[in-house]
Amino acid sequence: MFSDFAISFAKETWSLYGLGVFSVAIRMISRIQKLHLKGLEVDDYLMLSALFWYTLLCVSLNQVASGGGSNLMTVDDIANLTPEIKAERIRGSKWVFVSEHSMVLTIWTLKTCMLIIYFRITAGLKQKKLVIACAVYTGLGFIGTELALFLSCRPLNQYWAVPTENYQCSSYQHYEIVNGAFSITSDIAIMLVAMPLLIAVRLPLRQKLILLGIFGLGIFVIIAGILTKVYCLVPSLISYVYMN
Repeated sequence: MFSDFAISFAKETWSLYGLGVFSVAIRMISRIQKLHLKGLEVDDYLMLSALFWYTLLCVSLNQVASGGGSNLMTVDDIANLTPEIKAERIRGSKWVFVSEHSMVLTIWTLKTCMLIIYFRITAGLKQKKLVIACAVYTGLGFIGTELALFLSCRPLNQYWAVPTENYQCSSYQHYEIVNGAFSITSDIAIMLVAMPLLIAVRLPLRQKLILLGIFGLGIFVIIAGILTKVYCLVPSLISYVYMN
């Protein structure tokens, strides 16, 4: 039987997932009508890739929420391990790793889509250099995050060892610090690059208000990213709240 948390989390997750799929579908329909299938560009295919990673993220997070835990355990948890509990925690730990990696791939794919759009908008403008600099930093951030994920816990199978020999393999703390630092700062950089474009571009008031709304969502994403890392890194607050 699923816990109340797992049921509530599933409802929230798949509701937001449905909204995400709807948004991507509307975007793709609009792009196909405008450019036809042969005219689709890199960011269009990247958006479909992001949807794949987002699907995997939602599945893995729900597996974690409805499972029997991971290898992040107390001394009492270790003392009370049975073969059945151990097997369930190994399974849960594997899904935690999948969720962490799919989250990185989802977020950085979307960042790339945004930067490609900005690169296209700034063609022939001096702001293009800022977009390129932001893209380089974002790319380095992705490499740094991937290295942190795959090197913070060695050998890699310690991520789902129960119990694990390395606390970093169950807490992901060093990785979360690197991930948070690069993800949050690159989000801020992307917003700072985009704001002057929004001010300078000549658009009808209605379209500018829509773009301002999108920037408002960007600020929310940054705040949510900070809170996510707080719930992951502060010992007294560590919980599944970060998955929300």
